Parts: sequence; structure tokens; C-alpha cells
Amino acid sequence: MGERRVRKRSWGGWVDAMEEVLRVLGSSLAAVEAVLDEDHGRTRWSGPEREDADLEVARRLLDVPVLGRIVAAAARAGREAIERPRDPRWLAPWGDEGHVVRRPEDRVEPLGDPPPGTPPPGPGEEAPARLRVAERALAARTRSLTVLLEDLVNPLNVSAVIRTAEALGLAEVHVVHRQGRVRLARRIHNLADRWLDVHLWRDVEEAVGHLRERGFRVLVADFGPGSLPVEEISPEGPVVLAFGSEQAGVSPRLAALADGLFHVPTRGMTAYLNVSVTAAISLHLVDARLAAAGLRESLPGAEIARLRRAWYAILAGDRPHRRQEYARWLQAPPPAAPLAREVPSREKAARRREPSGDGE
Repeated sequence: MGERRVRKRSWGGWVDAMEEVLRVLGSSLAAVEAVLDEDHGRTRWSGPEREDADLEVARRLLDVPVLGRIVAAAARAGREAIERPRDPRWLAPWGDEGHVVRRPEDRVEPLGDPPPGTPPPGPGEEAPARLRVAERALAARTRSLTVLLEDLVNPLNVSAVIRTAEALGLAEVHVVHRQGRVRLARRIHNLADRWLDVHLWRDVEEAVGHLRERGFRVLVADFGPGSLPVEEISPEGPVVLAFGSEQAGVSPRLAALADGLFHVPTRGMTAYLNVSVTAAISLHLVDARLAAAGLRESLPGAEIARLRRAWYAILAGDRPHRRQEYARWLQAPPPAAPLAREVPSREKAARRREPSGDGE
């Protein structure tokens, strides 16, 4: 059994690493291809001529190490088989539903009211530190900005974006994948999905329609005509930033639904940015602009109270005495902890490794 698990992890790790290598290679090839297209007038060729040229290159790749093996495997399998994920870790099958929402209160039994007669915390009573941190995060939660991911190939990127969204204080994320419900990678999101609403959609038009009904402006990451650098996005909320597949970008359906296009400018020789990196940069910049313009709205008090019950329960875990203690604080929530990091964890670890100085 142990050998099988190791083999499965190695399979996924090899695929992920090879994908990144090929993306770097593809970025360099794209620059070379642009020069060749200009030298040989490829832009003036007819569609059949370009198709024939691509097929001829694919045929010649069969003799190229590594790439030849991949091209041959693709030819044997056919397009339909290639587009169907083979790793069961990535996607769960869709049922009759086309929209699934995972909220914090769905993950745990929210705290109820404390027993009648239970006194609230006294003025001098010190609140648990984790509750004060939770209050800080609740105060910063917003639905003025969210993110939509369409048909990402690698679920690790979905998990990374969810972690970024939670860290920035967003209250929800939307993940569209027509082939199945995305299974998140815990080692990447580090349980960040516990604290926000994760919407899983089957159809991108339904997802965008849902957001539009709630007043969201839909901005799509794409280099099409009229695309603005992300730092030039006007600070108007609420807004959803949408990102497409690592391989093909956004679909024509999503591009047609956009209220505007944006991109992250690059100035180096590398034109490609990982989608999770692009999303992190974009969300941070737009979030900051909304806040500076006074358009980053906090959650209503009733929603904060609802989330507080779920969050406190998550922090309490399955310990009855802790659930009772945290339920008391629902009556008089503690003040938010200041946003400060005392000592970085790496520095703490280094200090523990240092000699104590007591004669060693």
C-alpha cells in the first residue's frame, strides 16, 4: 500500500514539474516563432497552409527526444482523451447540480448560544488570542472584490488562488470547471478554504449571471483589444477578476461576457506568468485601489455574526469545553488583535537552534 501511494505522488509530481518546464520552453519558442513568422510571411498564409505547416512540424517532432514521445501519445489518444483528466485527485464528477457552495458553517456545527444564565466575559477577562485574530479577519472581510477561475488545468493553482484570496480578506471565490468539481490540494491552500465561501460552477455563463445579478462588474484577464494594465483598472466595485486556463486562457464565452479586459505587464524576457501569480498580483492591486477609494466595503453586521459562530466553532474544534468557552465570547466579542507579527517563524527556529550560552 505504501509503495502504491509513493508511486501515485510521483506520478502527479512528475506531471506538474514537466508542465512547468514545458511552459518555460513554450515561452521561449513563442518568441522565436514570432521572428520566423515575420521572416517567412506566415501571417499571410491561408488557414489550410498554417494547419499543414503545424502538422508537418508535429510529424518532425516525432524524432525529437521527449517531445516526440508526447506527440505520439497525443496522436494515439486523440483530442477527447487528452481533454479528459486521468488523475482522479483533480476532479470529482458532477451530479445533477451545476452549482455547489461550500461555506464555513457547512464544515462544522456552528456554536449555539451559551446556556441560560451563563455570564458574559468580564471587563478584565482576557480573550483567547485566536478569537482576537478571528475578529481582526472578520472586520477586514469584504465582498467588494472576488475572483473567478475558469477551467484551470492544475488544481494546485486553484488552491493557491484560494489561499491568496483568503489572505487578502475576500469573502468568496468562484471556480468554474465543466469536466468536474475541483478537488483542492490541502498542502497548497493550507485550510484557507475553511474561512470563505467556495462556489463551484459547471457553466461559466451561469456563474457570471449569478455575479451580475449581485451587481458585480466582470473584468477578464486577457491580452485582447482594449486590454488595460491591471494598475489602470478604475476603482469601481463590486468587481470580479476572472482568469482562464493555463493552456488556452479564457474561453470565447467568458471573453464575450467581459465588461473589460486587463493584463499584468511584463518587462523581462519571460512573457509567461503562472496564473496563480497573475491572480495574486491583480487581486492585491485592485484590492488596494478599492480601499484607497473608499469602495472596499466591510460585511454587514448580521453576516459577521453568522460567520463568527462558524469561525469560533472551527477554532474550537471538537473539544466540548473549548466550544463552551468560545460560546461565551459570542455574547461580547473581544477586540480585534493588532496586525503585527512579533518574530518571523524562521527567526524563532534559528533562535531555538542557537547555543543557550550556559556553558555549552
